[in-house]
Amino acid sequence: MLTLTSDIGAQYCIGSTGYQFRNEKGSVMSIDEMKGLNITVNRYPLKWYQAPDSTYPSFRYEAAQVGDRDEKYLKETRGGDFSNPLLFRFDSVPTFCGRINEVVLQKNDVVMRLIFDIRGHNTRYLIDSLPFQPGTFQLTSRKCKDGKPAPMIDNNTFGECFITADMWKQVERK
Repeated sequence: MLTLTSDIGAQYCIGSTGYQFRNEKGSVMSIDEMKGLNITVNRYPLKWYQAPDSTYPSFRYEAAQVGDRDEKYLKETRGGDFSNPLLFRFDSVPTFCGRINEVVLQKNDVVMRLIFDIRGHNTRYLIDSLPFQPGTFQLTSRKCKDGKPAPMIDNNTFGECFITADMWKQVERK
């Protein structure tokens, strides 16, 4: 009975949210340009590294999770592939099910704060960005470019919802 209850309570999600980084001129950033950014996702700073056995750069972050009733914190290092667009997938602790609340980008003294307010989901969003610039910006809609609703993906259904950069608006810092 315990196993049955655990299975029922388990959440199934395969959502991801991708973010297309752009430089100050509005061009898609190269990997080398992205490495010059300090990126914090949902308050987790990403640390860039090159695994010795890989030709692809990756990122890592340290996640602290609450353990048993003693509330011990278990620290673990998780990571993912470093790409542009950067995909925040279902298996990542701070972005489980594609959830992104806030991304902070910093380069030298310039800080760009992005408020996504995206909860867990079962779709694949790809979000275009404004040129890198100072300020706080909020995603105003998750409406797909073609006007159709975002496809709900599963093992048999595929699709992507491309969200254009004009869905960002500048807001006062919260």
